[in-house]
Order: sequence, then structure tokens, then C-alpha cells
Amino acid sequence: GGVTRNIVVKLAGSGSGAADAGFGVTEAPCGLSSPHSAGAWIYFYDHCAAAIRRRATLDFALDPTWQAPLPNFADDLADDGAGSLYVSSGSRLYKISIASGAIDTAWNPSAVLKVGREMVWDGDGALYVPNRTNGVTKIPTSGNGATVPGWSYTTPFTDVLSVAADGMGSVYVGGTSTTGVVLTKSSATTGQIVASFSAEKESSVGAIRAYGPGRVAFGGNFPFLGTDARLSFARLDGGVLAPATDLEDFATFSHFAAQPDGGVVVAGAFVKANGLSRRYLLRLNPDGTLDTQWHPRLNRIPTLLTTDSSGSVFVSGFMSVDGVPVNGVVKLAGNGTGAMDAA
Repeated sequence: GGVTRNIVVKLAGSGSGAADAGFGVTEAPCGLSSPHSAGAWIYFYDHCAAAIRRRATLDFALDPTWQAPLPNFADDLADDGAGSLYVSSGSRLYKISIASGAIDTAWNPSAVLKVGREMVWDGDGALYVPNRTNGVTKIPTSGNGATVPGWSYTTPFTDVLSVAADGMGSVYVGGTSTTGVVLTKSSATTGQIVASFSAEKESSVGAIRAYGPGRVAFGGNFPFLGTDARLSFARLDGGVLAPATDLEDFATFSHFAAQPDGGVVVAGAFVKANGLSRRYLLRLNPDGTLDTQWHPRLNRIPTLLTTDSSGSVFVSGFMSVDGVPVNGVVKLAGNGTGAMDAA
């Protein structure tokens, strides 16, 4: 009836069913997705507001004055460390001012189709954007966003799922293919593939995260890579397959988040790691070994995972953590046992 209400409205049970103008919810739990930590803020897509919004990493307080409305759902966020936030949404990319939330209308890449889940800034003025059926596009963060000349990636995948740059001149791309190739390593300058890793047909790599120069962690659904047994999770160190934490057959990954000390937090559909109980969330030490002390107990896969500059971990979803119901976002210690911050 023209009365604005967030999530919940009270209607008369008789007559015309008019909205009760005295009943309102100032702020109710709402769907949050595609989180990205930058500076003192966590940026995310707010499903109720249909906009990118931000909350403070310190106490998760909402900034009521900052938002960037979008016409479609946001798939992924990235920032360039220089005041701009990048958002993939459907078949579009947006460049947003971190200071004001304004969208840069002059930056409008035209070569993006069917954007994949993860894009990444290379630290040197370009975004690598996975196009699900079209390979990977390299787009400059300056100018009008025209495709970087000289870059050409010929995809071996039927579905490109993720991409990461290792800071040492290489780009890693994961996906699925009919040939069994699940991961490629390419030149960050030309896009030419210099190495590939295969598993069984129908295997996949759905998430990749660079967590140090030349160091890449990736996960998906695979029993081995080449001739080396790796259950759904693996690491590359300097381009070489490194010892890794084994999970389970058919484990899948939803999120990776890197910590300032080189640790990596992993979320996905798994319940064990190296034979130890790890339900949906685990932490790897900087050397890639399983952190046997860090063990928050979740009862389902989180829908949000990110870290801040201190290494604290934020997870979200309709779940429980260590037996405590959580309908929204919870903050976990990034070290020790991963205790929940009750404040």
C-alpha cells in the first residue's frame, strides 16, 4: 500500500488487509554475498537494497551513507588498492569509487560475456576476468577499460570457473573440460599457456587463491593431478606441485581467503582434512600445512568468507558456530582455536 518496510510487514487480518503504519523494522537480516575486505571496510552485495554496501570490519556497523546501486546481482568484487572497487554483475563490470560509491561511467569494458565467479587484480593495473565459455579477458583498470593488447588466452575448458595471478608473472586458470585438464598456468603478459594439470574427466577446479609470490592454492573435485594423489585440494609453490592437505573424494570449495601472515582459510563441502574433523571450514599455515589448532565447528557451508588486515575471519550464513546459532555474520579469531568474537 505504498508503505516502505524492510523484510517484515504487518497486515490487518480483516477488512482490506491494510499495512500497519506503526509496525516497522529499521534493519532486519538480509542476504549478503560476494564479500570483499578493503581497508577498514567489508564491501558486499546487499540483496534487499540491490546495491553494493559496506560495513566496518571492527564491529560490522553499517555505513548508512555509502552505497552503489546495481541493476543486477553482484557475482564478485575486487579492489586495486588505489581507491577503486570492481564489481562483476551478469555480463557487466563496474568500477566504483571507494570514497563516494559513485560508478565510473567512462570505464565500460565491452569484451566481457558470462563473467565467472572470481576475478582478480594483478597488482599492476589490470584485471583478469574469467568468461565462463570464452576464456579469460585482461582489462586495464584505467582509461575506458578496453582489452589489453597482446593478451590472448585460448581456453581448454568447457567452463572457466576461477583465475588467480601469483605476482611472479603467471596467471592460473581453473575449470572443467572434456579432456581432463583442470588447471593451466599462463604468461601474465601474453596469455600463452606454459603448463597444464590434468585429472579424471568430469573433474574440476572451482576456486584458486594466490597467497604469496609464486604460491597458489586451489580446490575442486579431483582425486589426483597428473600422477600425484591429491584429494580435492592442492598447492603450487614456484609452479611446482607441493605437499598438500588431503580432504575427501567429491569435496567442493566455495571460498578461499588469504591472511596477512600467509595463512589461507578455506570454506567448502568437506568434513575431514588429513583425517581430522574439519566441518566446512579450515585454516592452512603459511607453509601450507593444516593448522591443527584452528577449528571452529560449523554445521553447514558458510555463504560468506573474508578476512581483514589483522587476519580476523568473517563468515556468514544461516548456521551454528561451536553450537551457537548464527543468522548473519560472525567474526572468528584468525589464529589460536578460531574462537568466535562474542562482541
